[in-house]
Amino acid sequence: HIDGTFIPLAPGKLLVNPKRPCITGEVQKTFTYEGVGKEYKLPSMFKGWDIFIAQTPMLSPSHPLFFTSPWTASCNIIMLDHDRVVVEAHETTTIKAFQEWGFKVVPVPFRNFLPFGGSFHCATCDIRRKGELQSYF
Repeated sequence: HIDGTFIPLAPGKLLVNPKRPCITGEVQKTFTYEGVGKEYKLPSMFKGWDIFIAQTPMLSPSHPLFFTSPWTASCNIIMLDHDRVVVEAHETTTIKAFQEWGFKVVPVPFRNFLPFGGSFHCATCDIRRKGELQSYF
């Protein structure tokens, strides 16, 4: 599931999972996660992009996850357009981060779906979108 590793949010904006860093590529992003220095290396197509670090999921360790990882809760989101993002309603640190990054958050309770293999990105299929088709690259 690449959507649990990194996901383009809008042209020039990328969300990355700090626990699953890409380790090959020309574009470097250094950050601190859980008090440890980390480095992300992304392909050159992401040069000049803003790179956002996903928040630690707020799932309880006892929450059942049969076919997924806890990072599904904070990384597996859906962008409705360049500004609006659907986020699991209980992921308050993720909601706050997206708001601080300038996105409009649409919180939706979806926690009961997580044990079955994902979240919004895995459980939806775009059939129609408004606006123009656009390449981010």
